[in-house]
Amino acid sequence: MSNFRGGAQYRAVGATQVWNLPSYPASHNMGTNRMAAKASEGVVDGWGRAHDVPNLFVSDGSTFPSSSAANPTLTIVALAIR
Repeated sequence: MSNFRGGAQYRAVGATQVWNLPSYPASHNMGTNRMAAKASEGVVDGWGRAHDVPNLFVSDGSTFPSSSAANPTLTIVALAIR
């Protein structure tokens, strides 16, 4: 990583080994099981209950109608525990 500058700082405070790991792409896939009031517009209702499969609940980022601006983890947890 050519733009990694932390190595010198870590060594200055006593680090004896510093590894520069390559960056990797990270994404949160969302929207594949869209949440919607009607089955014609989405896969699950506002509670994560599938419109077409009895007693099936989905509690992950796939129920988001679109991607969020921030990490979705806490929103996913909040939807799952309610």
